[in-house]
Amino acid sequence: MKFDNETDLPRISIVTPTFNSSEFFESTIKSIRSQEYRNFEWIVIDGGSTDNTINLIKENSDIISYWVSEPDTGMYDAIRKGFEIASGEIGYWLNSDDILLPWALQTVVNIFIRNPSCHWLTGFCTSMGTKNIPEPWLPIVFPQSILKRGYGHGKAWGFIQQESTFFNMNLYRKVGGINPSYKLAGDFDLWNKMACMVRLYTIRVELGCFRIHKNQLSSDMERYYEEVIEAGGKQFKLLRTIALLYSTVLYFVSRSKRTLFVGAIPHVDSNTTFDSF
Repeated sequence: MKFDNETDLPRISIVTPTFNSSEFFESTIKSIRSQEYRNFEWIVIDGGSTDNTINLIKENSDIISYWVSEPDTGMYDAIRKGFEIASGEIGYWLNSDDILLPWALQTVVNIFIRNPSCHWLTGFCTSMGTKNIPEPWLPIVFPQSILKRGYGHGKAWGFIQQESTFFNMNLYRKVGGINPSYKLAGDFDLWNKMACMVRLYTIRVELGCFRIHKNQLSSDMERYYEEVIEAGGKQFKLLRTIALLYSTVLYFVSRSKRTLFVGAIPHVDSNTTFDSF
């Protein structure tokens, strides 16, 4: 992605799939409102909610560029629909129970502008529970050679956190977009296809938070790994230890020389709570 100057700013297309999401959706909405960078469109694709989700969408129509409520075949079908109408240069999806950290969009735009060779990037992983306390994970760096061989999951090198991953929409389209036939591992399949084309940049910044709760789809790990294998994933548990050692070394190199990682703003303080979300 190349821009003539830093005033020629790209639009970010954010897609959010929803279905009976009212329990945590308000936190997601507040996290979008908190963004310092404002050149984004937010597309919400609802699967026919019967709870308060539609009311929340209508109440926040000032920041939602487009929304629809209609039956779909699952989360990835909704995401596919959203990206089909997206007009931005940068793509991203945020599930209706997760949050985007306030500096995320501005940080991502800065990196894409200053690094034309970057076509997709991910930040360091962070999760939180129902008490809204962020918990940073050990940082993982993802070599292209590892990802394109199908090792980018929890039983091998480690997960790429979807909540912290942004991509050039041209790259998304080149790889055929997201496959709606998957129920749980559509992101793994998409990352695998992208990695076969270009390197993933890892930045030394937390961008989004994955919320852990009892009703989430991703809790069905057995089914998830069945889909990972179907999508070309390979298991190699020893790689997890290698990944942590490799990533730790690169992390400290990046802190001293700012190489391999792009950008440098403070990490989330583990004592911080997101009461405002």
